[in-house]
Amino acid sequence: MYAAGQTIGVSKLTVSPHYQQACFSGGGIRYAEKILKDPVLNQAFLIEGAQPSADYSGFECRWSNVSSRHGETLSLIIEASSPQQYELVLQQLQQITGGREHYHPIASEQLSFAWSPARLATETRIRTATHSLISRCKYYLHLVFMNLVGGWLMSRKVKTDTTDWGAYKQDFVTNCDFIKFEDGLKMCISCTPAQREAIMQFLSSQEQTGQIAFGVHVAGAALITCMITAYQSEHIHFIDGADGGYSLAALDLKKKRACKANKHSPGTTLKLNKPLSGKSVPSLNARRPSAPQQPENRPLLPNQNTF
Repeated sequence: MYAAGQTIGVSKLTVSPHYQQACFSGGGIRYAEKILKDPVLNQAFLIEGAQPSADYSGFECRWSNVSSRHGETLSLIIEASSPQQYELVLQQLQQITGGREHYHPIASEQLSFAWSPARLATETRIRTATHSLISRCKYYLHLVFMNLVGGWLMSRKVKTDTTDWGAYKQDFVTNCDFIKFEDGLKMCISCTPAQREAIMQFLSSQEQTGQIAFGVHVAGAALITCMITAYQSEHIHFIDGADGGYSLAALDLKKKRACKANKHSPGTTLKLNKPLSGKSVPSLNARRPSAPQQPENRPLLPNQNTF
């Protein structure tokens, strides 16, 4: 990354006493993703003879989609020109929506288990990818049984030696991963149609002045994927918008980048294509320097108290 003129800034954000989130800035993550997705450029990084493998311990996908309490669920990807601009965006979003408690996409009373094979298919498919059809059916029945037991324990607020099931849903909400920073601000939030219009007007005004670029997707619900270390507090819940979410927001942003690129000459460097370290992103075909260059010590992230 350093040899290609890229940097990766890493920071840690304490979301809750049991969940610390990694934040990335500098442009390096976006650069790596571009290489991985390019069938030509990624040839230089292929590992011959490697067998793909993954550990899905703790992966769960057992909850129904959660409808927005306020009518709409927004998936936002925002790239700003400076940390101060990110703080301005966050402050404006809080002012429009009424704050984190209001725009949080999940409320504990909304949580309900999924039961149908279609809803439980993601976990079943991943956990039994190499198994027979009979094994997959058995795993589905196992999930239904676990949901029945979990629902009973939570509804009766049962306490065991290891888990306070009555507190599980509130811990769930606290440990939700619905705001993150990965070479840009990503948010999945709940809002009213009027609030969405106000958010779009603000973001569009900032985009027109060259301060930000953004992509958005609007849905009626949020979907949940979970990573469980222990059922007592140590569980993380990744939130995305239904029906496309971040993927379609990223596509929206990509189309805007392409449109802007067509309006500029090849020799022009766009402000928003610079990582927050202040260095422009070089061409993937650019000649690499002979020695790696270490990134400068500059603030790369917005004030984390703003989250």
